[in-house]
Amino acid sequence: MSTLEDIDRAVAVFRSQAVALATTDLERATPCVGWDVRTLIGHVAGIYQAVSDALHGERVDLVAALVPLGNEPERTLDDAATRMSQAWREPGAFDRTLPTAIRDMPAVLAARIAVGDALLHAWDLARARAQELVMPTDLAEAQLALMQQYYDPATRGPGRGFALAVDWPADAPVQERLIALSGRDPAWPDVA
Repeated sequence: MSTLEDIDRAVAVFRSQAVALATTDLERATPCVGWDVRTLIGHVAGIYQAVSDALHGERVDLVAALVPLGNEPERTLDDAATRMSQAWREPGAFDRTLPTAIRDMPAVLAARIAVGDALLHAWDLARARAQELVMPTDLAEAQLALMQQYYDPATRGPGRGFALAVDWPADAPVQERLIALSGRDPAWPDVA
């Protein structure tokens, strides 16, 4: 599959979890410490908007990306996802360098970050709503490999993109290892 197809699939996974939300759902806690569902969806929509802006040359902060959801969170998310999808489909999009607050990065790396963000936050959203989510295995494997390549405990912690990795068995399913490496407990909310 192509990188564009991976982005589309990952975004579809997230969007499938962000439908038919009740107002009370928006207030639920998520595995992302300090974030409720409203904040999580606002962050994902913010990532999609930031990626689109960066593809057009604007310097963005992917860690702090957040858009207000207003009274129509599903529509806000859909609009941001559509805008990002259109930006990725522009000629030469994957050959660009995206200016970010952390560093300029190749578009292909930014694409993998968008895929990972969608997958991990889809899991967060499912768990916040007491549901299970099974990520596409090929996407989870690719994201785990990328995160293993870039994992540095010195860049993790409060106020950063990820918490420190959670200890988890090396022979666990790929999705659980990905979730643990991202700093989430795969057993959430059943954490003692």
